[in-house]
Amino acid sequence: GAYSFGFIVSAWGIGALVGYALAGFFTPKRNPSVYLLIVASLIGVFFSLFKYAQTTPQFMAVSFLSAIAAGYVMISFITMVQKNTPPNMMGRTMGILIFSSIGLNPVSELIAGHIIERYLGSIFLWSGLLIIASSLLPLFLRSVREYGNSQLQKTM
Repeated sequence: GAYSFGFIVSAWGIGALVGYALAGFFTPKRNPSVYLLIVASLIGVFFSLFKYAQTTPQFMAVSFLSAIAAGYVMISFITMVQKNTPPNMMGRTMGILIFSSIGLNPVSELIAGHIIERYLGSIFLWSGLLIIASSLLPLFLRSVREYGNSQLQKTM
């Protein structure tokens, strides 16, 4: 019900704040993109666990853990992009980044709504697996693994 949903959403909010704080205190010195993609894959693992949660405390725990990873990834990714973007391209780069993350949100909600109508039981499992795959597959590209290293070395 609404009462349980409020607790689950609150757990997400608290977890996101923890993730933001962790991003502020912990930045890997080497291979930040690799670390970021591994943490992003944890979001998929936690999303998959939503399918198996049955009680409000279980949903709250999964929501909290998902949000920690999501908050960390969001702050760390934006920071990494800004550190590696030339100043004269910052406005355009951030414009595309914000549009793709916020501007396309209604489109993704529309698509997700249609999928949830048909496949509610397994939507979290499949979306979690998709997140895991899309986070780990880029690790096979050397350019992705090395992204962010040169800028970090300049600042050290």
